[in-house]
Amino acid sequence: MLVGQKAKIKGNKIKINKTTIKKKAKSKPKPLAKASVKSNAKVKSKSKLPLVKAVTLKAPSKPKGSYDLVVVESPSKAKTIKKYLGPGYQVVASNGHIKDLPKSKLGVDIKKNFAMELVPIKGKQYKIDRICEMALHAKEIYLAPDMDREGEAIAHHIAEAIGRKNIHRVVFNAVTKTAIKGAISHPTQLNHHMYDSQKTRRILDRLVGYKISPLLWDKVQRGISAGRVQSVALRIIVERDDEIKAFKPEQWFSIEGSIEKKGILFNVQYYGETPDKKFDLKVLEDAKK
Repeated sequence: MLVGQKAKIKGNKIKINKTTIKKKAKSKPKPLAKASVKSNAKVKSKSKLPLVKAVTLKAPSKPKGSYDLVVVESPSKAKTIKKYLGPGYQVVASNGHIKDLPKSKLGVDIKKNFAMELVPIKGKQYKIDRICEMALHAKEIYLAPDMDREGEAIAHHIAEAIGRKNIHRVVFNAVTKTAIKGAISHPTQLNHHMYDSQKTRRILDRLVGYKISPLLWDKVQRGISAGRVQSVALRIIVERDDEIKAFKPEQWFSIEGSIEKKGILFNVQYYGETPDKKFDLKVLEDAKK
């Protein structure tokens, strides 16, 4: 008799319980790992779970045909301006500034006439490369950031990155078809004076922020920062308050009168005994004389 099988003896015959044999057949040892992998694969193939495919991001295609390039700050403005200008233009947005001083250090060389070390802003190198690629195939390039000094700085940084001569500056106060087409029809040049103004503002921000803020951390509270405007304004207030406290009142007198001659009335004021030197009346007795 096999081990684990039950048997019933009737007379000289032995009857094996078939049900017991079937149950024992199910309790076979598990197959090897290789076989289990195959069985799992079959189960997965029969399931209705969605298949996940790898997606590769493709770079934007190069514009085809002849075109002029317009660079603006805002992506929303880019769509509107593209609609107004038509198929002969390509419009791309810089999404604000593309370069700035590094955050890890001062970035301003005071000994070299306040030279600035400008680096691409984190995450903007792709945008710079895209603008340069589109500018490479453009007939004319129109830089249309905002007309303030920050916009002028953005235009200069883009022009430096492109490095071509066919670059024009355009400004407009309203995003309308008339204003945009009028600006494109009457382009100007980059405003270097306004760019210098922006650089001065940025250098002052960095010098005051990076030089005075550590002093405030030590003397007042850690984490606060000093700014170029509030720092100067605070000094003016303090100096004015010192002048008020140091003021000493002095008594003085003036002599004024009204004289009429030949029907004409006019005012007179005492100046002094000689016309070349004013005499200050600080004593009441002198005024009464």
